[in-house]
Amino acid sequence: MATLDVETRRNLPSILAVTSFVVGVTATLPALGRQTHDDGGIGAGAFFGTPSALHALDLTADQRHSVQSVLRTHTRALHQLAADDKAAKRAIEDRLLGPGDLSEQDLDPLVQQELEIRSELVRARVTTALDVRKELTPEQVEQVASLRDGFRVPTKRVRTNPMAPG
Repeated sequence: MATLDVETRRNLPSILAVTSFVVGVTATLPALGRQTHDDGGIGAGAFFGTPSALHALDLTADQRHSVQSVLRTHTRALHQLAADDKAAKRAIEDRLLGPGDLSEQDLDPLVQQELEIRSELVRARVTTALDVRKELTPEQVEQVASLRDGFRVPTKRVRTNPMAPG
């Protein structure tokens, strides 16, 4: 197994802290993390695979068939990689929360495994998105970009201070 370089070792505590935070947040608030696949999407911010985006594009029958075929082709691998990624994160958490002393070197193999799986998952999602994108016209790709940008419009929220006198 490959060892981590000096820079990665130096940053490992920060990486683990951020990873733990992100795992905690995304576990409780799926909208902030990758898609949960409940809507059949491909995740990783790749709007090309979400049913709502595809429905908004008014695909031709041939395009719809081609996109469905692409998604069917990649779904099993994507789900397996997502499950592997979740298991790898869980293994790190289990080790961090387990009894006994623990050093960065103890976590190196688990961190390396999680990074490799995560990389495979991202690559698989990008490959799927590219395959879907090939089935779209340039105008439809622009429309997907507009849809995506519409989801990024910040909303104004009213913040209340629970400590303020009522």
